[in-house]
Amino acid sequence: MLRQRLAGCSTLLDALTRWGGIEGGGVRASCLLQGACFAKGKRKQEAAPPVDNAEPDPLDLKPPERLMDQAVAHLASGLASIRTGRATPGMLDHLRVLAYGEQAPLKSLASVAVREGQTLVVTPFDSETLAAIEAAIRDSPMQLSPRKDGQEVLVHIPRPTREIAAAMAKTVRQECESAKVAVRHARRGALEQAKKLKEKDAKRDFEKQVQKLTDRFVADIDSLGDAKEKELNKLGI
Repeated sequence: MLRQRLAGCSTLLDALTRWGGIEGGGVRASCLLQGACFAKGKRKQEAAPPVDNAEPDPLDLKPPERLMDQAVAHLASGLASIRTGRATPGMLDHLRVLAYGEQAPLKSLASVAVREGQTLVVTPFDSETLAAIEAAIRDSPMQLSPRKDGQEVLVHIPRPTREIAAAMAKTVRQECESAKVAVRHARRGALEQAKKLKEKDAKRDFEKQVQKLTDRFVADIDSLGDAKEKELNKLGI
């Protein structure tokens, strides 16, 4: 019966109109047509996006440069928090705490505030990390003497001495070495990518550029470290 009704229909609209006329008028035909168009459009929208299988350009210096720049920026932020003689909330930011089976930044485990000018108040987000935070502060090169006070750790910041300045300078050198490790890691990744190059001359030129980039950021790290050590030595006089 359906074939007989649709016989002679040249278009979808013609068929739907004829069917609608039999079953209840043009409104039904219009609704069916709109539904068909919507379904067709929806299928187009749901089509999977094209997959970009292009490999990264082995001669692109931007990825390693970005990683090296991030390492230097992280170092600069960490060194800015290292101060002696004046209690500041950020001076413990560079410390790492063994909590939940792994090393984590102290600032991710607790809040730090200043009380009475020379005392830091460390409040853990989880009381179970209280002992680990106290141990991390005590074992740091800063030569601080934290003590638990209820659910807090109190840290008195002493006036600067030569010993404290020397301890802080050791921390600065450790932070600089960590930044250099990050820069060398970025360098190694770039050289691994360069192994895909077939032309020896292009590979050699790229390796030279990567080394030049590495030397530049290592020099920046040394400059930041030297400036911070000079600042600490003045405080220890």
